[in-house]
Amino acid sequence: MNPKTSGAKQTKQKRGIRPLPIVVGIIVTAGLVAAAAAAYVVLSPKGDSPSPGKRSHSCPPGYYWGYGGNPSGMSEEEIEEASRCLPENATVKPVLYFYPASTTEMTVTPRFKINDGLIYPAFNDGEGWIFKAQPDGKLSFNDQLYNYLFWEGKTGATYSTKEGNIVPREETVSFFEKALSAYGLTSAEKQDFITYWGNELRQNEANEIYFVNDQYERMHQYDVTPRPDTKITVFMVYRPAKKGDAMSKIQAFPANPPLRTGLTVVEWGGRKL
Repeated sequence: MNPKTSGAKQTKQKRGIRPLPIVVGIIVTAGLVAAAAAAYVVLSPKGDSPSPGKRSHSCPPGYYWGYGGNPSGMSEEEIEEASRCLPENATVKPVLYFYPASTTEMTVTPRFKINDGLIYPAFNDGEGWIFKAQPDGKLSFNDQLYNYLFWEGKTGATYSTKEGNIVPREETVSFFEKALSAYGLTSAEKQDFITYWGNELRQNEANEIYFVNDQYERMHQYDVTPRPDTKITVFMVYRPAKKGDAMSKIQAFPANPPLRTGLTVVEWGGRKL
């Protein structure tokens, strides 16, 4: 035994310090660590593996593992950390852009109820969003600038999927580039869409992808003041598929994108079936 260590122990005992509190402290600390680990197991996201080679996850009943963010410029690790459990049957990230000819005071109120979700920037029920829209698309709320209005949640909407496309994982981005251009999105809007949805759909070997723009718009209308001159809506629904699967009816895209005239409102979003 080291004489210095032995002397130190004897000195502590003479001062009335006992080893019992240390043992108790170790037990308490171990208990807290175990409790934290248990909480993590219960609360951490659950579901399918987010992408090939990534660690597996699982989600509570009624949820699935998906990406909820904008991965532009992010590493694989950052994308993984930003992924989360998304509610089944929920409309995910509809965003609305506004392009007036000059700075315009606007009010936008959904006519539908958003359940189990998030609205950002937030508004009071029945009042909707009240903001200034600038020609460059920036939206001003109390001196804070935003690129778009955002909401996410369940609305009870259901969709008919008669025509669509089977898209292999490696063709996801090129497919969206073509489809979104045909529906009239700008480069910036396409980037927002693809950087949000691209990683989620690439989790699967392939996907059945359907654009149900008209169906979505009928079930999700807004009171917009002043009234827009042009409204562009792009809404995608999808389900995992396998390479080689066949689609009974292929969905064709418009030959020419819609013209943007006057006050233009653009909305896109999506949902897993």
